[in-house]
Amino acid sequence: MADTFHPRRGLQGQVGRARLNFIRLDLELLVTYATIAETQHNVGNRKVAARILAKAEKSYAALLPLFSEAKGLNGVTAELEEQYQSKLNYIRERLDGLQQLK
Repeated sequence: MADTFHPRRGLQGQVGRARLNFIRLDLELLVTYATIAETQHNVGNRKVAARILAKAEKSYAALLPLFSEAKGLNGVTAELEEQYQSKLNYIRERLDGLQQLK
């Protein structure tokens, strides 16, 4: 029997791809926040570094549930999940290191 078109399935796929794209962009933003916070700290702008680090921590906390929910979406392969988890771990280590500089 031929597979029939299910509009809901197509919409779920679009939502899943959009969520994955959002997570990917947010991961990159977090890396950028960490880099800026580190740079600001290194040049002596400790207040600016602390504000940016606080934003990064808030964004990281907001991203974790989205990442957990995305694990069950269509299009999330084990390889992609591992790649995103690795990036999250890297970011967590950077943020923890920056926290110690305070």
